[in-house]
Amino acid sequence: FFFSSRRRHTRLQGDWSSDVCSSDLDDIDKATGAVEVALKELAFSDDSDETQVGARLQQILRGFAEETGLTVGGSQLLPSRDGDKAPEGFTLMKVQLNMTGLPDALIAFLREVYQHSPVLDVTRLNVGNDNRRSNRRSQEATPEELQALRLDVHVSALLVTQ
Repeated sequence: FFFSSRRRHTRLQGDWSSDVCSSDLDDIDKATGAVEVALKELAFSDDSDETQVGARLQQILRGFAEETGLTVGGSQLLPSRDGDKAPEGFTLMKVQLNMTGLPDALIAFLREVYQHSPVLDVTRLNVGNDNRRSNRRSQEATPEELQALRLDVHVSALLVTQ
């Protein structure tokens, strides 16, 4: 009488005060699935600890660098600082990369970073001339050597910690 005839209702065992509709449970399952998909696009999952996720993040970034023609001189997982802000339930992971390469390679690297899922963010980008390659007199240096850049890049990502 007061329930819609279109829905089949069930009661949770032992709780006669609440009515649960099977279509409501389906809606909850769909919403949970959508949240899980969105979360995977935003953050690394908590299936691994911070060290494992940090190592994986470094591998991803080193792979982007190699694919785009940059040379990685070093990378490290940076420790969290008091000023680092992450939403509740997340940890902010940061990796520092020191690289050299041409401007086109840097652009391609940044494109890969920003297209990645889960989301990655460049939080620091210092660019300078790669003086080690251009130490020769400018008459002897190739145009490519004159364009070479030295890069210090910080990339951050979120890790689910709940």
